[in-house]
Amino acid sequence: MRALEDLTRTLDRLLGAGDLAGWAVGVADPDGASVRVGGARSPGGVPMTPDTQVALSSSTKPIGGVLALRLVELGALTLDEPVAPWLPELDEPRVLVGPEADLTATVPAERPITLRHLLTMTPGFGWVSEPGPLADALAREQVAPGPFCPPMSPDDFMRRLGSLPLADQPGTAWRYHTSSDVLGVLLARATGTSVPELLTEHVLQPLGMTETGYTATRLAPPLAPEEGGPGPVELPAGTFVAPPPFASLATGLVSTLPDQLAFLRSLVGGPAVLSPESLAALRTGTLTDEQRRTAAGFIEPGCDWGLTVRSVQAGRWAGPAAWAPSATPTRPLGGPPSSQRRSPSTPPRRSRPSTASGAFSTERHGILHRHGPRTRPRRHPKRLLRRGLPRRHRWSRGRRTGG
Repeated sequence: MRALEDLTRTLDRLLGAGDLAGWAVGVADPDGASVRVGGARSPGGVPMTPDTQVALSSSTKPIGGVLALRLVELGALTLDEPVAPWLPELDEPRVLVGPEADLTATVPAERPITLRHLLTMTPGFGWVSEPGPLADALAREQVAPGPFCPPMSPDDFMRRLGSLPLADQPGTAWRYHTSSDVLGVLLARATGTSVPELLTEHVLQPLGMTETGYTATRLAPPLAPEEGGPGPVELPAGTFVAPPPFASLATGLVSTLPDQLAFLRSLVGGPAVLSPESLAALRTGTLTDEQRRTAAGFIEPGCDWGLTVRSVQAGRWAGPAAWAPSATPTRPLGGPPSSQRRSPSTPPRRSRPSTASGAFSTERHGILHRHGPRTRPRRHPKRLLRRGLPRRHRWSRGRRTGG
């Protein structure tokens, strides 16, 4: 792994120059995983170790996407039904005539918001870069995208968000972040189970991600560049110490390098919680030309957006959310025809994980943390959602100041 050794030497040089407090990097392939660490959790603090926990920030999003697709597989939701039965705050929304328009200049939404819109970040709300009344109102109501979990309850968040018009017609424009906040509320309401419980049962425990959650005991705190070297970021009270009032699926999780390698490997051929069809749908690009325009600055040329992950051609990295080679699903995802659905007491049979069109067998996958500057719901029996999945799976992650 010469590339890994070259990278560690580069990180050590940055560490020696005072640009980093510490770093952790890992690479995994079919033969196993290699992890390297250096420096300290914070300037002058305890050393970085493989089990040091770091703030995942936006890398929380693909974990939420996998959870959503697992619940689709279990029959709790479908991709293309309206979410309004569980999210009445989003029923019959109004849409601005333009993102910069006055908040009263609206038209009716042409279609309802669906789970697919949330996973593709096209529900009509999200990061509003255009200056105007909507951007101001999102900030004032504290529902604009941010680096930490929203400082309010999920119900309060939805009330505030639902009181504002959409920036775009659902399904037309790509806007970052807020879809994943709303996704967590949807999954919790549809199942009657909290987001942390859902994550543990359906993603974290099956993949062996025992050090991932919303609180930390061995945290490398976020740092920011300052004169003289990296310094601590001021965190909202209780962040990463106590469970947040709103466990978001947009940001807020902490994890370790081995846990993140386990998760990323599950997307590209390693032990997985999703079927091959779901994994293919997760990785398959969805952006239209108009959505690419609004995604400029987030989705680089040559990249695409699947269901909460950025996708590229095999062998390249996709950025902060996750790496995934492009792929084409063998059938549309969203649940089999009703005649093929299983009884709630017999969960879907787990299939052998996809090899992601052979990419995992020929490519190496890793992730770096550099710690330094710079209406009526459908009824779904709870026993379906509370059935445990086989315990299995593992893999890694790294860092720099500012997350």
